Amino acid sequence: MYLKGNPLLEDTTLDLNKIKQVVDLMKKSDLSEFEIQDQEFKLRIKRDAHGRIASAPATVASAPAPAPVAPQAVAAPVA
Repeated sequence: MYLKGNPLLEDTTLDLNKIKQVVDLMKKSDLSEFEIQDQEFKLRIKRDAHGRIASAPATVASAPAPAPVAPQAVAAPVA
């Protein structure tokens, strides 16, 4: 499990297996929304109209603008 070894998440009561069980129960019971909260965390799962689990859209960082190019010096003609 990826939570192990992370000191910020080791003491959390969030159990991914329990969340999967809730999602499965939502599918079987045709529930559209589920929310639970305790002192340490809050979990809210909401399905869209087609029964899919809705998630926040992924954010993608835009590429940085290219650095401006300095004008090239032109050599003076040699006579």
